[in-house]
Amino acid sequence: MPGSLRGTSEPTISPPPPRWCLNGYFHFPYFNSLGEELLKADGKGAVAAFSPSGLSQNDPAHLFHKALLAELVSAKHHRPGDAVLAAQERYAESEPSPSF
Repeated sequence: MPGSLRGTSEPTISPPPPRWCLNGYFHFPYFNSLGEELLKADGKGAVAAFSPSGLSQNDPAHLFHKALLAELVSAKHHRPGDAVLAAQERYAESEPSPSF
């Protein structure tokens, strides 16, 4: 995906947001989660991390992740938060009883 959400020369969203439950898991105080490691990396890494902060069910998480990626690459959103909100709406419509 070149540039930001709208294809400009701004920073990219890469790699896609992790969907595995332990990437943002912060309950073990002696080690950083993957998201923390990326945020704390000097001169590289991430400016933000978006991942579950604890254990989650894989099937619903996979549906949400697919909806989020579809919204991020759709070029319909100027801000990542708008893509997240649209993905949440898409996910809620896809499940009889969403579990998030």
